[in-house]
Formats: sequence, C-alpha cells, structure tokens
Amino acid sequence: MIKRFFFLVLAVVAFFASCTNDEQSLGVKSTTELLSVQKPELAANSNNPYDYFGKAHYDGLLFVSKKTNGFTVSRKKQKAAIDEFVKTQTFADTRSGAFSALTENELASIFEQAQNAKIQVDTVNMSAAMVNAVTLYSQTLRHLFETEGNLTFSEIKDSIMHFESYVLSNDKLTEVEKEDLLKSTSTFRYSALQWERFVKEHESKLATRSRKKWYHWVVIAGADAIGALVDKTVSGAVLASKTASDEITKELSKVEEPTKVEESKPEVDSENLE
Repeated sequence: MIKRFFFLVLAVVAFFASCTNDEQSLGVKSTTELLSVQKPELAANSNNPYDYFGKAHYDGLLFVSKKTNGFTVSRKKQKAAIDEFVKTQTFADTRSGAFSALTENELASIFEQAQNAKIQVDTVNMSAAMVNAVTLYSQTLRHLFETEGNLTFSEIKDSIMHFESYVLSNDKLTEVEKEDLLKSTSTFRYSALQWERFVKEHESKLATRSRKKWYHWVVIAGADAIGALVDKTVSGAVLASKTASDEITKELSKVEEPTKVEESKPEVDSENLE
C-alpha cells in the first residue's frame, strides 16, 4: 500500500513538473510552436473584403502567446499583452483596433454559445435579415459539429466560405451588418487553421465519448468568431480565444478516473429510535 502511494506521488509530481516546463503544458511542442505551424495564407478568402480582420486575429493570438509564455501568466498580464499588440498594429479601420470591453461574464457566455453552437440573437435591436443570417451562422456551426469522421480544415473553410457567399449576396443586410458578419467569419477561418495542430495534438488525452472527434477544435474557433461578432474588435476575439483555450486545455489535461460506486447505506427508521 505504501509503495503504491509512493509511486502515485511521484507520478503527480512528474505531471505538474511537465505542465510548467517551458510552456509545454500538454505535450512536447509548446503552445506558441503549435499556433504558428500553419501558414495563415491557407485560411485566406480574397472575396471577403474584411479578411484582414481574421489575419490580425491570427497575428494577435501568436503575439500574446509569445509574450505570455504560452498563456501561462496571469490574466492581467495576458490582457496587457493584448493591449500591447493593439498599440503596435496598423489596422484597416479604427473600430477593429479598439480595445475590448468584454467582461468575464460576457466571455463565459461567448464560450457557452460556441459549445452549444447557438449564437445569441437580439430580436429587438437586430433587423430581421440579421436575425436570419445569425441563425444560419449557428446552423453552419452545428453542421460542423455533426460532421462524421475526421473533420478537416478544408471542410471548415468551405462551410464558412459558403456562408460568406450568402452574406455577400444578401441585399437585405446593411453594409454594417455584412461587415460584422464577415469579420467574424474571417476570424473563424484563421482561428480554425491556427488551433488545428494544437487541438489535434492533444485531443486523444480526453475520453470524448459522446463528443465528435474534433469537437474542441470547432468550439474554440467558434468562440473566437462569436467574440469578434459581439465585440467587433480584434482584441475581443483574442480574449474570447484565450477564454476558450483555457477551458479546452483544462478538459484536454484531465486524467479520467474510474467512477466510484458509493456503498448503499441502510435506511434508518427515526420513528423507532428511542
């Protein structure tokens, strides 16, 4: 018994040591290395006039990862790194380069929307055309969740570009509504490309059971895209990405333990107690 306990302690110590070693919390390659494996050009869509937004998100996420040792520093330092990135960039429009106003509760809500593949619609302040477009956007996300077999980046990109074609040709949407949607879809494509290697590197560490094989990949890209849609800034999309990656990393790092079966205790008849 003592010997088993000793080996268990050694295993736990080794686990936490590996988690803090040069930002390599889950595997041999660092977070920054995994986020920079894919060339961003692979995610581009020249038909989207706001494609620069997704590329800026890609650059911002990589910048923050390098500055924060793979997101292993405090939340305050992470936000400081995002602010530093925004200040050093020249964005195509000032709105994209604004600082995020997203609260922790709003970021948690964005992650939940991505998990459920259901983007919130504001029927009071949104036009009917925008409500319909956002609903179709959610259906696109759901379709990716339900893809059988091994989901590929090409499938994600094709699905998003198909939705982008719908947005570009929809005369009922205003130019501002199109801008908001197309910045979000651009973020989705670049995020999916950037996080692909990270998630696929570590997905096997989690017993997904009821989940599709690449469930976490779609969730994190979806969260980034919803962050862009809600906050309309690159920094908001990066913050949403960080929030989602934190939650995903927690799940991917879990070591599943056997479920303990509690022993049934006999009921005590209190009325017969003296």
